[in-house]
Parts: sequence; structure tokens; C-alpha cells
Amino acid sequence: MLGLPSFKQVVLYTGNIMHTSLTKAQQEEKTSNLELVHAIQSTLHDFSQNRSMPSYRYLPEDSVIEIPGVDHTTILDDDELQVTAKLFYTTDVLYPSDVDEAIRMLQKLLGITTIDIFVLSSFLSSSPSVTKTWKTLEGYHHQGIIHQLGVSDYSEQQLKASLENPEFAVKPAVNQVNYTFCDIPDSLKTMAAQNKVDLLYTLDSKEILSRQELTALSRENGLIQANRSISPRWVLKYDVFDEARSVVTDKGYIVVGDVE
Repeated sequence: MLGLPSFKQVVLYTGNIMHTSLTKAQQEEKTSNLELVHAIQSTLHDFSQNRSMPSYRYLPEDSVIEIPGVDHTTILDDDELQVTAKLFYTTDVLYPSDVDEAIRMLQKLLGITTIDIFVLSSFLSSSPSVTKTWKTLEGYHHQGIIHQLGVSDYSEQQLKASLENPEFAVKPAVNQVNYTFCDIPDSLKTMAAQNKVDLLYTLDSKEILSRQELTALSRENGLIQANRSISPRWVLKYDVFDEARSVVTDKGYIVVGDVE
């Protein structure tokens, strides 16, 4: 609709949403994906309106279109900043290659070499694909690229299973939870403390992005035609914390979707 070349996959970067009002949107509703939806809408709107200069990158060998965010702060010094990344899988299969791609994209985007905390979020907690994906993350930990590995929304039983899994050489150091510290069951607190697992509060929705949401946003902004759809493959959320100033300086998302 915008005269784009044919593509099978889209990679969308929201840019730094700290400089907008988007971060306030998620506070309106607990465990909401409203922040991400607003960020995608803003990025695609800028993309569709900016016709005076190239607003995307086309990779013909892979049939991929990359849409950059218009507001981004490049990081130059890893030592002064703490980077947290969270990979959301939107399907019932985990692909270790997605981990490789997500880390590569984030390193290039932010200009960093290491990630302090990498959290894996999936509907699954145990399956052969989860094991393969976790082993891939362990490889990055052993290389010193990822300092700590984490999981999200694990119950006491799920966390216990991960900690006792003999196939996991690196155990979760973080479990992000959707309830306040006062509401966390005492047994979960005890288990986490005994195993040195930090329980961190998050407002992230478990269902981070649906096919219907991404398709509707893409159609509205002319990325695809009305007879096409885009299914999200994965979403990577990242934030950068400046320890010296105790503020988050950069926060955004990378979204990868497959055209159907």
C-alpha cells in the first residue's frame, strides 16, 4: 500500500519510549500490554507518514523489512549502565535461534557487548524446546555476554522444577512476578531466598502481543494489505538503567512478525 517491496517478515524497533508519554499508559491498567501497543502504533504512524526519506531497510536476501524507531539513544559505556532484556515468546514453540537473533539485534541497537539480566517469558515452563532454548542462554552466560538468567511468572512449583532440573547448569537468578511483595506466598519467598532468586515485580502482560493486535496496527498504517496478516514471532523488551543517576535512560521493544 506504501509501495513497499514484497516481504515475508518485519522487524520493528520502537526506539526509546522514555521520551514520550507511552510509559504512563501501562500504569493505567495492571498487567497490560498497552505500553507496547501504543509504541507500535507510534512507530508505524511515523513510518507511514515519513515519505521524504527512507524510513525502512529492506533485506532482499531474507525478504525482511526493518522499521527503525525515530527516537533512540545509543549506549557507549557498558560499565556505567545496567541492561535488562526480556524475551517474550508468542507461540507454543521456543526456537534457540530466536535467542541468537534477539541478542544480536539488541547488541547492535544499543552498541553493547553484555546484558546484565536476560529474562525468558513463555507460556511453557517445561518442554524439550524450553530446555534447548535455556541451554542456548547458558552458552551466552558462560561466554560472559549475559550475567544473570531469569524467568517470568513462575509459580512455586515451576520455579522448583527449574532449580532442580539436572539439565540446567545455570539456574534462574530472577523470577519476575505480577504481584506485590506483600502478596507473594511465604513459601515462594522462602524458596527464592534459599536459592538466591530475586523476586522482581513486573506489570508486563503474559499475553504481550496477539496476531489480531499486530495485524490491525499494520493494516491501519499501510504496512500490509487488508487480505494479509502478521503473526508475532517474538517480542524483546529492554531497558537501560543508569546506576550513577538511578534513572532509566532507555527503554523500548523489538518486535519480529511473520507475514501470513
